[in-house]
Amino acid sequence: MITAAMVISPLFPHSEVSFLLDRNKVALTHERFAVTGAVYRGTDDRGRAFTLSAGQALQHSAHDAILEMRELHASLNMTNGLASVEAPSARYFIDKEKLQVAGPTRFSESGGYKLQTSGVTIDIKTRKAFADGGVTGTLPTGTFSAQSMSVDLDTHHVVLDGRARLRMQ
Repeated sequence: MITAAMVISPLFPHSEVSFLLDRNKVALTHERFAVTGAVYRGTDDRGRAFTLSAGQALQHSAHDAILEMRELHASLNMTNGLASVEAPSARYFIDKEKLQVAGPTRFSESGGYKLQTSGVTIDIKTRKAFADGGVTGTLPTGTFSAQSMSVDLDTHHVVLDGRARLRMQ
């Protein structure tokens, strides 16, 4: 009956439909938090606008302080253009303020910088990132690769480790 009212109501532009649900008769879910098409917009500490979107976000229970996200897309307005990050899935550890990205992670910036890696962990408190699944990338001046990488997000200091290769063009 409720579905029929919701389907028919748009056909009558000036009518209103209201109904009450009994909280004792509503089905309960075992998931504490689930969102489809989540988008978070804001500014960083330097006033640059950013957007983070996830196709799905799920927290399994109130006792589990882990938020699982799928289909991640992020963009940040940098001083020299737009930067974007894409990843298939990630887990955010709420109490530790750490983001663990599974699978391939792609970073690109309009200045000609591109990076692909996997096994990324970002410590939001210390603003440091680590990737241990191999890294490849391109710069305006060449290409690089390594087995792992660490980044200080505040100073933009990048360390490539393990068979690090740089080719200047």
